[in-house]
Amino acid sequence: MVLYNFWIMDVSVSALVFLSAIYGEKMRRSGQWSNPSKSEETDGQENETVENQAGKGSELKLPQYLLLNFTYFAAMGLTVVVLQYYPSVMIFLQHVAVVSFIMIAFAQWLPLKLGYLLGISFGAIWLLSVQTEFRWIINNIIIAMFAFLASHVQFRNFAFLQIFLWTALVYDVCLLARMNHSTPQVLSIGDCGNLLCQLFEMNSAWELPSVFTVRFGENQTHVFLGTGDIIIGAIVANFAMSFFKSPRCLVGVVASYSVAIAFLSQVDTNRPYPALISIVPMCSVSLVCCAVACKKTKRLFSLSCKESSDLRDEDILLI
Repeated sequence: MVLYNFWIMDVSVSALVFLSAIYGEKMRRSGQWSNPSKSEETDGQENETVENQAGKGSELKLPQYLLLNFTYFAAMGLTVVVLQYYPSVMIFLQHVAVVSFIMIAFAQWLPLKLGYLLGISFGAIWLLSVQTEFRWIINNIIIAMFAFLASHVQFRNFAFLQIFLWTALVYDVCLLARMNHSTPQVLSIGDCGNLLCQLFEMNSAWELPSVFTVRFGENQTHVFLGTGDIIIGAIVANFAMSFFKSPRCLVGVVASYSVAIAFLSQVDTNRPYPALISIVPMCSVSLVCCAVACKKTKRLFSLSCKESSDLRDEDILLI
């Protein structure tokens, strides 16, 4: 099989993950996630001591984080299982979520009124582009927005990140395995014959931005990668850049992510495949290797919070 679309996808997604980390680091250094007014800055300075003391007391402990993490994925899985019986409802909610996200994304990067105006316009273009030749390009642009906004998600340490990554891997494998009522399989999910699988097919028919696709040439050469897989790559890359403060380590982590995707070229199936099977181990090993090379192994495996960033609490989601 010709793999030129696959390698285009690999390079494109890896570049997107790399740029997301560069963007995140630039914003962290410049403190330009938001532009508070002078009055807000004054209020912030007056309340800084109180907020810091409250923040120290409200940090998640490991047992709390484990409960929150597993509850989150269990709720996601339960939602998908329940809504498989109401596919029209799920498709409607997904459309609402995508349009809302587009508006929020534009409002984040542009002045509020202009951001909402352009967000509504772009959302309308996306809605009207269904079943057009350029729909997949618009979807890829939306996925790129997801990747850049992943810079707002910061894990406080390597342990918390690892718990999230491996739980996401188990969730991914089990969800895809359920699509044919079997135990989790590594190489394929088999035939598509139940409600959940049909829901995924309906999702594909509506061309929602759930997968990053490259569609040059014949249909047989078209390839795709899940949006969640890209967001996880962006989160790992941002963690690497914020923790190690080293472009070399970032390049190493992104290279490992690219190699993990390259392994997927050996998967001989046109059905959805749990790409995290290769992404999570490869990225985890690359982070450890970077820690060894930078002599930060002890700090990487410490449960204490990594170096605090200059971002305000409302600008990031600190996990």
